[in-house]
Amino acid sequence: MGKDDRAFAVIRTAGGQAPRPDVDFPELSSTGLLLSSLKPADRALLPEGTPDREVSIDLGGQMMPYEWSILTDGQSSSATVQEGQRLRMVMRNRTMMPHPMHIHGHTWVLPGSGGLRKDTILLRRGETMIADLIADNPGEWAFHCHNAYHMETGMVSSLRYE
Repeated sequence: MGKDDRAFAVIRTAGGQAPRPDVDFPELSSTGLLLSSLKPADRALLPEGTPDREVSIDLGGQMMPYEWSILTDGQSSSATVQEGQRLRMVMRNRTMMPHPMHIHGHTWVLPGSGGLRKDTILLRRGETMIADLIADNPGEWAFHCHNAYHMETGMVSSLRYE
């Protein structure tokens, strides 16, 4: 980057010939594909809907002592849901650090996103985000910060079916 030279790699199948060094590849001078130009198939979207239940998730912690936490409706307990419910999780990051929150066994949809599914949502410091999920996979599933050093010191909980 920033130089008037090029570097490339060629993947070829057995029996193929490597191109000469002076061969021009049109793909190297194209603008590329932006993720924003990709669209999911309709069947992959999580349908819009009104939540059956809402929980408040507060992310807390500090550097000294190095401890992190998740409170669900003000308690150190798991979020609960019944099979078939649409659960709205209102997540508030009350810390000065970003937290990539990850849920197992489910995907979230951010209201107004058109149904795009996510299993990890980045909450910047002081940010509040709303994420809905459909309870269609019974069990007890991990819900945690994807920064392992935050998870290991307390920013871990679960989603449990009643």
